[in-house]
Amino acid sequence: MDGSISRMGQPCWYKLPDVQMSAINDGLLIEAAVYQILKDHFSHLDCYTKLIEHFHDFTFSIALGQFLDVKAMREDVLTFTIEKYKAILKHKACQSFYMAIAPALLLAGYTNPEAFSQAKTILFELGYFGQVQNDFMDCFGDPNVLGKIGTDIQEGKCTWLAVMCLQRATAAQKGILKECYGKNDPECIRRVKQLYKELSLPNLYAIYEEDSYNNIRMLIEKTAECSVIPAEVYLEMLKFLWKE
Repeated sequence: MDGSISRMGQPCWYKLPDVQMSAINDGLLIEAAVYQILKDHFSHLDCYTKLIEHFHDFTFSIALGQFLDVKAMREDVLTFTIEKYKAILKHKACQSFYMAIAPALLLAGYTNPEAFSQAKTILFELGYFGQVQNDFMDCFGDPNVLGKIGTDIQEGKCTWLAVMCLQRATAAQKGILKECYGKNDPECIRRVKQLYKELSLPNLYAIYEEDSYNNIRMLIEKTAECSVIPAEVYLEMLKFLWKE
């Protein structure tokens, strides 16, 4: 959907000559297979209905987040705000970690809403942290390490970098962003990256990354005694994102 040519070091599925637009149906088959697997292996459990509801909720949220993401790509970059960015992440990236843990809680027999609410608080913070990291690496990371070529600038995506740029830019710098953002032109991409560097966004990100790591770790430790999920589970996720 975003026109990328690679993911995880491999060509995007739709780019394969014998796949192309049938990738849409392949995606639908994968989604349908989720519910078939749930039916085949978990329909005898008391939590089966809750499992189905969870995956339906997740699918709806991700689709809504994708809609907001694509919608923002058609809007004026000068309208990007931290509120708009957080709304997109709330339905996409922030759901990812929670989606993996909630079914485990259900299968373990937990029904107390507080257990899910507490987990969601921490897991949403991890998801937000991971997406900001992804935004930064899309622009400044090594494609050979990432396994993909960054495309956020030319696609005109509402990213953490674009929002931080607008918060710090002068009127003239905003003019450059408006002129160049969302254009698939090497010179425009270069000028946007140069603008990010002029505004010291790499340094700002380094501060944000360390502060977020410390704050999430404190949150995990603070709730460790009353959490039904071992702190080690959260810390392992945080370690994966931190990549010391």
